Amino acid sequence: MIWDGWFFTARHYITMGLRNLFADNVIVRLVRGDSSQADMAVSMTGVKLGERLLVMGLSDPRLLQTLGAKVGLTGRACGTDPSPDVTSRAARYAEKEGVLAEVETSPLGVVPFEAGTFDVVVVRAAGALASEGPLHLALEGATAALREGGRCELIADSSPERGPTLVTLLGDAGFRGSRVLTDRGGLLYVEAVKRSRA
Repeated sequence: MIWDGWFFTARHYITMGLRNLFADNVIVRLVRGDSSQADMAVSMTGVKLGERLLVMGLSDPRLLQTLGAKVGLTGRACGTDPSPDVTSRAARYAEKEGVLAEVETSPLGVVPFEAGTFDVVVVRAAGALASEGPLHLALEGATAALREGGRCELIADSSPERGPTLVTLLGDAGFRGSRVLTDRGGLLYVEAVKRSRA
């Protein structure tokens, strides 16, 4: 009887310890790397279940995988990048993680999906989209891809002067209400809405 009681107590504490370990994502972070930036992207973009999502710039394949998982089977997750190597890696990563995503290689500013159909376009200003010229072309493509009233979420590496520059670029590409959401973890999050024709 004493042995049974000791076994129950030990098993209880071990189970509680493992539960807390998984709740803190310790194992996940060790195996997959720190996921805090991907978690922040989900929070800042506000992507919801059932939405139609396009990610432009796939230099970080975790972004499409994480946001694509958020829209779920009732939504649609698409990604595009001008580099075949980058799109291939992003497609493999999404498939490995069990996320249904359509990934295409396309020139900057050209979106190989139906125009005016996406609820949210996330533009990652890194890799091929790091400098202003290519980023401007990508934002014009984002404008074409979004439905009226759809949101564009721009994620860029932060620097002191970059926020106002990105707000201006979004305005030049046909967006309204451009604003910096936050500058955290070395990344700048900027949001804007596609102007309606009226």
